[in-house]
Amino acid sequence: SPLLRAAQTADIFANILNFKGDIAATESLLVGTYPSEILNELKTRKGLRSVLVTGHQPHIGICVSFLTGINEDKLMVRKGSCLLVETESLERGKGRLLWTKGPEKIK
Repeated sequence: SPLLRAAQTADIFANILNFKGDIAATESLLVGTYPSEILNELKTRKGLRSVLVTGHQPHIGICVSFLTGINEDKLMVRKGSCLLVETESLERGKGRLLWTKGPEKIK
């Protein structure tokens, strides 16, 4: 997300993970956009094998629901949470939620 707190979170994770690549902000993660927009944008990035997405609720929950097919109400994404989704295809319902961690488990 291009919003300040999401960018700060991306920087924190980049430092923790010793990530030296580019951090990209995208308006396709702004609240009110369709989840398919971020998936379509990710599809344009050649050679992409993994991605860390930072954003805000409820939009992150909506995107995870779209990718996994899990009902948003069952995801219970809390503020400051991390979710790990695995997928072979950036298509609706093709992802698999591997875990969800609340902020107390991240530190």
